[in-house]
Amino acid sequence: MPESTLKYDPPTTEGEAVACLFRGIKNIEDPDGNWNGDDTVHLLRDWFTSLGINPSGPANQIDTTQLKITPPEADPGTVTDLLAALPGFTTERRLAGDEGHFYATYDEPGFDDRAEEEQGTIVVFPFASKARLRTAVTALRRAGYTATAHTLHTRGYAVHVHADVVCAPVPVPAVLPADVRASIATVVSQGWDDEQGDYEQRDTCDREGHLFVHMKLISDYLDFCFA
Repeated sequence: MPESTLKYDPPTTEGEAVACLFRGIKNIEDPDGNWNGDDTVHLLRDWFTSLGINPSGPANQIDTTQLKITPPEADPGTVTDLLAALPGFTTERRLAGDEGHFYATYDEPGFDDRAEEEQGTIVVFPFASKARLRTAVTALRRAGYTATAHTLHTRGYAVHVHADVVCAPVPVPAVLPADVRASIATVVSQGWDDEQGDYEQRDTCDREGHLFVHMKLISDYLDFCFA
């Protein structure tokens, strides 16, 4: 019998969960060996649910210790200073189409059903790529802010930033091997643009349960935990 190359202990509860996920993946695998993005996302959601994890809940629900932190004020100046300290981000527009260019201003009162006194900041990235946007959102969330991103009607992205008291994930070792994380990221990226376009064209009431919601959830989780 050949020597096992498994990096986990099969008889344990965790080992059985990994085996269950892998068997599920192989059951829905296409004849050419590829994984259908829609089927894979649904399988992952069911798998998380079977482990008692709410796929729509916050990432820190899986942490054994909850650390509550209060971020700095969510005023444009403070948010600007935080983002401008990141490599490649600037408020100075050096070249047309500069991905790192952004500007911040006070958000419109009432966004996200908040009271006027809870007014936060909106950060606009006129030329940012999706990767650059994710870097910014990850940095804001790591600082303790709530950050909600969306595309603009013309071009670029906007991020709504608020200074809520939130539970921040306690740093824990990455339990997923690098190649597994890379494979999951590859699956999620398949059809990202098409699914995002279809999602954004729909009315708000028709977006619940859309595939892009689940794709973004998994993508944000990977970015947040393993950035």
